[in-house]
Amino acid sequence: RHTYAPLRRGDLHYVAASGGLLAFTRSLGMGTVLCAVNAGERKERLDLAWYGKAVDCLTGERLEVGPEGLSLELSPLTGRLIASG
Repeated sequence: RHTYAPLRRGDLHYVAASGGLLAFTRSLGMGTVLCAVNAGERKERLDLAWYGKAVDCLTGERLEVGPEGLSLELSPLTGRLIASG
């Protein structure tokens, strides 16, 4: 949380809430962080408009952002923390 300023004081915007899936972004200045959690028992897919680069905050993996945005598949009882950059 200390590494990503938007997590501490950025504007909060919910982007998905369905079944066990909850996703929100926190934005501050030019930075955005997406938090997506699947608390359900089935795999969930999340498609969102996302512009620019996307990096997994926990692994450092650069994610592919297509022309339609960012697509994530979340296994049951998992989550992702993605930062713009």
